[in-house]
Amino acid sequence: MAGIVWTVLIITVPTLRFSFEAPRARPILETASAVVALTTAAVAFVRATITGPASWWFIGTAFVLLALNRFVFGVILPPDALGPSLAFHIWSAGRLLAGGLLLLGGLGRFRSTARTWAPRRALILTALPATVGLVVVTGLLLAGRSRLPPLTSTAFTASDVSGPLPGLTPEVIAIGTLGALLFLAATVAYLLPVQGDLVSIWLPPALVLAALSQVHSTLSPTAFSAEVATGDFLRLGFSLLLLSGIIHDVWSAYAAERVRSQQLAAAYLAERGRVEDMESLERAKEDFFSILTHELMHPVAALRGLAVTLDSRWDQLDEATKRDFVGRLTSETGRLRDLAEQSATALNIEDRQFSIMPRSEPVAELLREIAEVNVDLGGRLRIDLGHGAHEANVVADRTRVMQVVRNLVSNAVKYSDPDTPILLGVEASDEEVTFSVIDRGPGIPAEILPRLFRRFSRIRTPGKESVAGSGLGLYISKRIVEAHGGRIWVDAAGGSGTTVTFTLPRRGPIHE
Repeated sequence: MAGIVWTVLIITVPTLRFSFEAPRARPILETASAVVALTTAAVAFVRATITGPASWWFIGTAFVLLALNRFVFGVILPPDALGPSLAFHIWSAGRLLAGGLLLLGGLGRFRSTARTWAPRRALILTALPATVGLVVVTGLLLAGRSRLPPLTSTAFTASDVSGPLPGLTPEVIAIGTLGALLFLAATVAYLLPVQGDLVSIWLPPALVLAALSQVHSTLSPTAFSAEVATGDFLRLGFSLLLLSGIIHDVWSAYAAERVRSQQLAAAYLAERGRVEDMESLERAKEDFFSILTHELMHPVAALRGLAVTLDSRWDQLDEATKRDFVGRLTSETGRLRDLAEQSATALNIEDRQFSIMPRSEPVAELLREIAEVNVDLGGRLRIDLGHGAHEANVVADRTRVMQVVRNLVSNAVKYSDPDTPILLGVEASDEEVTFSVIDRGPGIPAEILPRLFRRFSRIRTPGKESVAGSGLGLYISKRIVEAHGGRIWVDAAGGSGTTVTFTLPRRGPIHE
């Protein structure tokens, strides 16, 4: 807005225009501006190559022309090398061509077809015609240099003429106006929204400064001399705005790429974890089926042997032997039942289909059912209710909790002598109910304790190496207890028995 006000003022009040001699500043100013313009062109070409919109090819080519314009007239050619009129017209030709390319790029954003170009095609359609056009126009201007109209009726002063545009010829006014209009039209084209085509926020305001600098350079054409005027300051602002825009775009691209890299890294780690989980699951299933097959052979072989013997020698066996065989059949079918139950639970856990359905359960009811299902232990199971356990409720899935207790009691029976008791102790606190299964077996060596709750972990204690089992009981029990929000642990000392303890969340009495 300040640039627009300043431009209006120097048009209406000629005395506000100024220029001063700065022969050393001119090459520095123009070189810096040319470098910024070339950098802008490079960024535009990169965006065109990566993101595809054809408008960026026009933008990049336009800034290449602006960079060449500044480098030729500010660095290569000495001041007044071509004469004011010829230099002005060649310089203006480059500016007009650049403005036309910018306008074409802006208008090309609204086309629904051919919006993406391959680099070779883009160079043929943009850079080649622009270069040829500039060379042809420059050749024509050089050939007709003697017939070019002068810039002003005097030199570059306004002291001996009057009017709002002192001394400027109509041709010069027309060229400056056309250049400014091209840049302004391009500004409007880039400001209009187009779905899927995002233009950098710095481009429209930069084009406004380019239009204003065109007006200033027409009023005081010093871009090809040793003088510095108002147009040069606007071109400097144009270059600074371009530089800021480039930094903004590069930083935004870096930040977006960094976020994208982090997202890709997170996705890679997640996918890698998923693959590792799947591989672990497959290995677990293979181990599971291998152990399951091995464990099934024992009760199946025993059942078949007992059944064949009873079938073939029934009349030869006395009643005591028959009862013994039937008891062994019952025992082996019990092993098969436990193995089938543990296998189904383990498969659900590994496939992440394991779930519980907790409800408020009276502890006294759970203990009564536990005593009933373990009646075959011949009175070995003893239940000890601590203070408050009779009135306590737990939040539990009854079936799953019974499975945990059955696993723990089964282990206690297998790893202790037949004539020793199994104690189930229950204690209630304000927050939880604690269940402890205690046996008087040989205990568990300390080095085995860390592995007890792992999948397929087998307890090998002195004198009990031949005890059968799948190695899934404690693993399943741990998963069930933790699914309830409880804890489970083992206290065992070699030679003095084993205590397996687990907790369940408590709720008040059922009638509350």
